[in-house]
Amino acid sequence: MTAATGTAAPARDESYADVVRRLASAQKK
Repeated sequence: MTAATGTAAPARDESYADVVRRLASAQKK
Protein backbone atom coordinates (compact mmCIF):
# COMPACT_ATOMS: atom_id res chain seq x y z
CA MET A 1 0.00 0.00 0.00
CA THR A 2 1.19 3.51 -0.76
CA ALA A 3 1.19 6.51 1.58
CA ALA A 4 -1.43 8.07 -0.71
CA THR A 5 -4.00 5.76 0.87
CA GLY A 6 -3.58 7.54 4.20
CA THR A 7 -3.80 11.01 2.69
CA ALA A 8 -6.61 10.10 0.31
CA ALA A 9 -9.90 12.00 0.35
CA PRO A 10 -12.49 11.12 3.02
CA ALA A 11 -14.66 9.56 0.33
CA ARG A 12 -11.97 6.96 -0.26
CA ASP A 13 -11.79 6.37 3.49
CA GLU A 14 -15.45 5.38 3.43
CA SER A 15 -14.76 2.85 0.70
CA TYR A 16 -11.84 1.48 2.70
CA ALA A 17 -14.07 1.12 5.76
CA ASP A 18 -16.53 -0.85 3.64
CA VAL A 19 -13.78 -3.20 2.51
CA VAL A 20 -12.57 -3.64 6.08
CA ARG A 21 -16.09 -4.46 7.20
CA ARG A 22 -16.41 -7.10 4.48
CA LEU A 23 -13.07 -8.62 5.43
CA ALA A 24 -14.06 -8.67 9.11
CA SER A 25 -17.36 -10.32 8.20
CA ALA A 26 -15.57 -12.97 6.17
CA GLN A 27 -13.12 -13.63 8.99
CA LYS A 28 -15.97 -13.94 11.51
CA LYS A 29 -17.48 -16.70 9.40
